[in-house]
Amino acid sequence: MREIASRYPITYKRVGKTIEALGYDLTIEPKAEVSYRMMISILAAMPPHVIPYGSMGDNKSWGEVNWEGFLEDLYVETLRAKRGIK
Repeated sequence: MREIASRYPITYKRVGKTIEALGYDLTIEPKAEVSYRMMISILAAMPPHVIPYGSMGDNKSWGEVNWEGFLEDLYVETLRAKRGIK
């Protein structure tokens, strides 16, 4: 999210306020299950024109990125954390 904060500071703050309004505490590192729900909220709140990985040479916009694999990995991490598996 650092790149988004750098390239789109107003959008980053706006999405942050939206996430806070949903009840997430952005001042602490959330537990895995909270991170998963928070990321879904961020995915929904972020405008589709944002280019999240532009500095890495990937000019796909937020709306063009396939987030499925990322969410699957985060979900597995959530399940492991819930079950105490490392």
